[in-house]
Amino acid sequence: MSHNCNYLVIRCMDWRLKEGNGITKWLEDNFGTKYDEITIAGGAKDLVSPNSSAYTIHLLDGVEISYSLHGVRKIILNNHTECGAYLKTNTFANAEEERKKLIDDLQTAAKLIIQKYPDIEVILVLSTVSGVTTIGHEIIQQEI
Repeated sequence: MSHNCNYLVIRCMDWRLKEGNGITKWLEDNFGTKYDEITIAGGAKDLVSPNSSAYTIHLLDGVEISYSLHGVRKIILNNHTECGAYLKTNTFANAEEERKKLIDDLQTAAKLIIQKYPDIEVILVLSTVSGVTTIGHEIIQQEI
């Protein structure tokens, strides 16, 4: 029995990403409704943080299951502004500094996944959150 899906999304567990203009609707509108999802505080952060090896293993196990059992060949990594998991360990001087860190971590996480799964396409998405409102989502150009 085949039960493949179109993609895997790794995103933060923050409820604000599900409301109104949230990532769920945006993903379904742009990539389809058949996908696996891993939600964890900080999203892609735990793939690159040096102090989160247990979380990194958990996330990579999820990628392996989605890859081998569900035939996923596309992964969407999502980070968002005003993320509590990031703010717990980082003090950003301004919004541009926060944005740079979020994007740098997305880029590093993508390289890690591609190194292990060279046939997977990785799409990086940065969501902008303000207070309790998700404002929008931006596909970030991946560095090679």
